[in-house]
Amino acid sequence: MDKRIRFTVASVVLLLAAAPAFAYPSGSRIPAGNAGEPGTGTPCASCHRVTLNPSGGSATLSVPDALAYEPGVKQTFTLRVADADSTRRIGFQLTATAGTLSSPQGVTSTSSGKQYVTHSSATSTSTATATVEWTPPSGSTGPITIYLAGAACKGTSDTKVYTASYTLTYQPPPPAAPAGPTLASTDPILNAATSKPTLAPGAIASIRGTLLTPDSLSANWADSPDEGGQPPFTLAGVTVLFNGNPARVLSATPTRVLFLVPNDAAPGSASVKLSATHGETPETALAVATSVPALWSRIAGDKRLAAAYATGGALIALSSEFTDPWLGRLAAPNATIALLASGLPADTDLARLQVTIGTENAAILGLEAAQPGLTRIFVKVPNLDTAEYPVKLSLDSTETPVAPILAVER
Repeated sequence: MDKRIRFTVASVVLLLAAAPAFAYPSGSRIPAGNAGEPGTGTPCASCHRVTLNPSGGSATLSVPDALAYEPGVKQTFTLRVADADSTRRIGFQLTATAGTLSSPQGVTSTSSGKQYVTHSSATSTSTATATVEWTPPSGSTGPITIYLAGAACKGTSDTKVYTASYTLTYQPPPPAAPAGPTLASTDPILNAATSKPTLAPGAIASIRGTLLTPDSLSANWADSPDEGGQPPFTLAGVTVLFNGNPARVLSATPTRVLFLVPNDAAPGSASVKLSATHGETPETALAVATSVPALWSRIAGDKRLAAAYATGGALIALSSEFTDPWLGRLAAPNATIALLASGLPADTDLARLQVTIGTENAAILGLEAAQPGLTRIFVKVPNLDTAEYPVKLSLDSTETPVAPILAVER
């Protein structure tokens, strides 16, 4: 039997096995208090001459290996009484310090607030088994002990009694898992570049939560592009609906989904809903601005650094990052670097853009599409002294809400 079978809210159901069965006269003749629990004396000794726990026999219960119970949850186990002498008649009694017992084919009685289950009559045999069900109290948290006594009798003058006890400890019920995708309780949908809830056409947005993908799947659009080589509308079983229409999905994990705000998204209010094969989230209302220029960034310690690259692709980093591990180089005055911006079309008129490093304007040399939702802006670093400077991007005089840092060294 599966050792993880659990006790359920019901009773002790004693279903006699098809062949070997209990062979004592009617269990209704056996008084309560003969299951071997403390304070009740030797089981059956009030009417029989008893040899207690001799060799050659046993009484066992197939309780789970963990010896644990979950409040209010039924466990099912098998009771077995055996003796080497097949001419003996076998009976049993079982009780528990708490819980509910019953037996459609046996006899259940109550004494001193405890229930007892006793065998019903059948033919003689050397081994008898029964399937047992027991339900611990729904509010129980302490240990519960089950006591069992099995008798193998030749009349009242020669009775062997075998006893066993099993103490089960409280096992808290497992936490209920959400049935489907669940959004984070605060700001579940953000502009991925600014970490703020205002979106804009062409921006990358982030959905945060739990169980966002079915079966804990994770995927990146580059591994599953659509027929045109673009991010698909469904990835890892997840579709994002922007104002009811599918948006392109960049990546999907159980805790975060990135998608592209459609380029034709109108300013004003919009709704976003995640729909997956295992469920969907409620619609979330968000504000959409005409534009939200944003520079992509990364976190290094307690600083937010601009995602910037030198000619040749080396990452612009802090000098403290060079040693463990070595990442890149500092930006040099008058050098050309590439900044990553979110949501700018590659054909944006350069006259609409302005980049400042510190308080100095940086000459914008060109734009280039990096990947969906990201644009490289090539700028010339002003002739600055060695320091760390905030970098800002403006589109049509609308400035980035977050200014990451660029490290410059002469």
